[in-house]
Formats: sequence, structure tokens, C-alpha cells
Amino acid sequence: MTGAVLVSLLVGLVVLIWPTDPLARIGMPGIRRAAPGRVGSGDQGGWLVVLEHAGGRPIARWLRRPTRGVRGTARLGAVEQALTVLDLVAAGLRAGVTAHRALELALAELPTDAMVRQTLERSSTQGGSEPAGWRRLSRATGAPELALVAQAWELSTRFGVPLESAVETVARVLRRSMQVRHRRDAALAGPRATMRLLTALPLAGPLCGWAFGFDPVELYAGGLLQLVVTGVGLLLLGVGWLWCRALIAKASR
Repeated sequence: MTGAVLVSLLVGLVVLIWPTDPLARIGMPGIRRAAPGRVGSGDQGGWLVVLEHAGGRPIARWLRRPTRGVRGTARLGAVEQALTVLDLVAAGLRAGVTAHRALELALAELPTDAMVRQTLERSSTQGGSEPAGWRRLSRATGAPELALVAQAWELSTRFGVPLESAVETVARVLRRSMQVRHRRDAALAGPRATMRLLTALPLAGPLCGWAFGFDPVELYAGGLLQLVVTGVGLLLLGVGWLWCRALIAKASR
């Protein structure tokens, strides 16, 4: 039984670290190398593709997923909602609706609990102008790009620039910003997955010790020396995790 467990662990480890190209050469179905120059190309995500085909899609998604806090998720959702609003406002302006009415109709299309709708409607209820509402939304979500909408609205109000053109231009800028963000997340998916996997592997040490027939408690905490070594290992593991996170965060700016 112990031998079977050990063999299974070794086979799984080989499958995870095996590069993409040899698998493609032996004809494993569905394994393809990305075209040169494309985001995420190369062998960084090869073992993730293998993991997905082996039935580990949820694990692969967790390994790939970007690390965002609650504020980062709120910012991303606010920008996506703002794009929907701007597209609807532009359509309303092309149909001859006034700017204020076009914004009201666009906000009505969002869910009632949407942050963009709540913030802009609250600002309008309190007597604030449309640019003031967009600035308030930018501060509330931590999305400085939404302040561009306020600037475009003021540009139209002060200098007579067609609001439809200004809104469409800002929408293109925001959409381009979203595309860059998605491409950056795709490019960093491989490093993030490697960081998480290499952090999780040492934590599987007790299972490996149990597979060999050792008592994990005795092996890692059976004496002063074991406790010291285990503590130093966990400390270095934590330092490595924080260091890798800092490197990825710097690359994602």
C-alpha cells in the first residue's frame, strides 16, 4: 500500500513538471504550444495544461488566478460597469436624448446594487453635477481612470466639445486599459502558478514522510533540532512567498 502511494506521488510529480513540447511530440491530445510572440507562450504554463487535461482544472485555475484584494476586485468591476454606462450614454446621445437623461437611462440598466449606479445616483440626488459624480466614483473605487469621464464631461460643458465624441473616446481608452490588464494577467499566470505550486510542495512533506512509513509528528517535531529545522524552513518558505509576491506585484504595475 505504501509503495503504491509513493509511486502515485512520483508519477503525479513527473506529470506536473514535464515540459509541454515533448508531450506534443508524442501526440497527447489537446496539448498545443502557443504561437511565438503570443501572451502566455512558451513552456511556463505547459504543466498547467497537463494538469487541466488530467482532470485538475479547478486546481489549475486557482494556480493561475490573479491575486487581487477586495479593493482591486471592486475597481475592476466598477470599470466594467462604467464601460456599459458609457456605451449606453453614447447611444442615447446619438438618438438625441439629453446628457442627463441619457445617463439616467444608462444607470437604470445596471443592477440596483451596482456600485456605479448607487454612487452616481446618490451624487445626483445630493445636487452634484455629472463630473462630480464620476470623480466621487473614482475615489470610492480607487479607479483613477474613471476620473477621465469627469474630465471629458467638463470638456464638453465648458468648450462645447460634442459629449458623444468625448464619451466614446473615454470608453475606448478604458476598454484599452482593460485589455492591457487582461494581457498582463495572462502573462503573469505562469509565474503565479509556479510560485503557488513551489510554496505548496514543501507543505506536502508530511504526506511524503507518512508514505515512507514515518510518523510526521516525530519527524518534524520529535525534538529540539527537528523543531528548529522545521521553524527555519517555514520561515524561509514565508520569506520566499512574500518575495515572489513582491516581484509579481512590481511586474504587474
